[in-house]
Amino acid sequence: MSPDAQTIMNIVFIGGAIALIVAAGVLWMKYCPAEHKRGDKVLPPQKLPVTPSVNPPKFYKVLVGDEDMGVAKEDKRKRKWSLPKQQGDGTWQPGEWTEAGELDREGIRITEDPAFDWRHGATCFEVERDDQSEGGCWHPQRDTQHVRRCRLLRPLNPQELKSLNILVINGTYRVLEGTYAADVVETHDQCGFPNVEVIASGSAHVFFHGASKGKLSGEALGYAIEDWWGSVAAGEHAHFEGHHGTSWARISLDGHADGWIYGDFKVSVSGNSHLSVPAWENNRLRVRASGNAYVNYEGEGKVLASGNAVITAHSGRVSACGNALVEVDFGEDQNVTVKLTGNAEKRNVGGFVVDFKPTPVVLPPLPDNAAPEAAGV
Repeated sequence: MSPDAQTIMNIVFIGGAIALIVAAGVLWMKYCPAEHKRGDKVLPPQKLPVTPSVNPPKFYKVLVGDEDMGVAKEDKRKRKWSLPKQQGDGTWQPGEWTEAGELDREGIRITEDPAFDWRHGATCFEVERDDQSEGGCWHPQRDTQHVRRCRLLRPLNPQELKSLNILVINGTYRVLEGTYAADVVETHDQCGFPNVEVIASGSAHVFFHGASKGKLSGEALGYAIEDWWGSVAAGEHAHFEGHHGTSWARISLDGHADGWIYGDFKVSVSGNSHLSVPAWENNRLRVRASGNAYVNYEGEGKVLASGNAVITAHSGRVSACGNALVEVDFGEDQNVTVKLTGNAEKRNVGGFVVDFKPTPVVLPPLPDNAAPEAAGV
């Protein structure tokens, strides 16, 4: 290589090195923190204090009297709560702190959604948690929490209950989604009768209590237990479940609605609706079926069938007329009393159960001097 070419290469190498140094300096000045530029001592990153939420969630407890509805009904050791006391100026003095005991493996259950826990005759209280107590767990699917220590602050008034989807004020309510509890307390209509009615559609879930009434449509779900004696009409693709219940309660299913009901209710089934009545002790459910309704009945009450209704009966009494069809399993024929009129028909379904026992093979006695092999031993 000639001296001139070597000189040019050295100049290019030195120029490239200077350019890299200048670029690094520019990047340093642009992106380096100010304290590094001044040569200040850099402190490790500090953990910022957590600012409490402006509107922390409120929790509630539903009690009947001073008994906790969060404890199983059959458990006779229900927790007794210290109730708040109202002062002369209208304010409330909180109850005493309640500790979790042997009934609470995970802690005392409190909730942000008290509509699910509501019962007829209940009171809903605002609850204060002891955030310093240890233990407890969170159940986000039900908006509930289990804590080790809490106390009752004050009872909620009807307007506050309404904001939490507990509908106890006289009137008619139209709901599309969410979970609601409908009940009748001390308000009455102009005729002197309680009147709380919920018209539910969409995906709403409604728990009926007391003398409340309802109309279900769309894919709404309705539930009722032993503290309900109102009336509900379900249509379209709505679903209704009734447990226990009283003879005052009335339920009607129409359209493509379906129900799973047992107890002492009176049920009317029509259209293309479907009703299942499971076997249950003292299940005296009375059913009137018409249209193209289908009923699978395992109760101890009575079924009246007409139109083109189909009844699959496992027990009880069935009276059928029109073109109704009563299906009875061969093995359960003695458990069902069927009365037919008009063109109604009874059909035995299922199959015979054969109690087959093989005939034992009796071998002839062996002579005394026979070898063991001859007997197959």
